[in-house]
Amino acid sequence: MSKIENPGRYAATVTEAEFGESQTGTPFLRLSLTSDEGAYIGAYLYLSEKALPGSVRTLRDAFAFNGDFETLLDQITGKPCSITVETEVYEGKERLRVKWINAERSTKPIDNQSAFLKALSAKAARIPKEAPKAGAAPTRSSPPPKAAAKATAPDEGTPF
Repeated sequence: MSKIENPGRYAATVTEAEFGESQTGTPFLRLSLTSDEGAYIGAYLYLSEKALPGSVRTLRDAFAFNGDFETLLDQITGKPCSITVETEVYEGKERLRVKWINAERSTKPIDNQSAFLKALSAKAARIPKEAPKAGAAPTRSSPPPKAAAKATAPDEGTPF
C-alpha cells in the first residue's frame, strides 16, 4: 500500500483509530485513512481544551459521533469520509497533512428534474444581460460597420 502523495480531495475510509498523547502532553485521536484508490495517510484530531470543540464538530459532522468517547473508536472505524490533503512546511521540510475531514460526499438526484430545469430556464431569461465592461472588446455576430471616408480639403499648397 502506498502513501497519498499529492494534495487534493479524496474519498477515504477510517481503517484504524487510536488515542494518544504528544511529547508535550496534548491528547489526540489518530486516524489511519485509506483512500478509495488504496493509498493511506494519517490524521490527527487534538483533544486539548482549546481544540476539543473543533474536533467534536468534525467527528459529529463526518461520522455522526454521538459524544461518547468511550465508544468513539467503534463509532468511526470502518466509516467513509471525505478528506482534503494539503502541503505544509514543518521544521523546514514540506509534508502532506490532512487539513479537513468531512462527511462522505454524496449527491441526490433532483426530484422532478424536468420541471426544475424549465423553471430555472425561465428565471435565467428574466436576468438582464449586462452591457460590456469598459475596455472589453465587443462581441459581434456581424462585422463592424465601415468607417465613413474622411473629407479632405483640396490641396492649396504649402503655406510657407
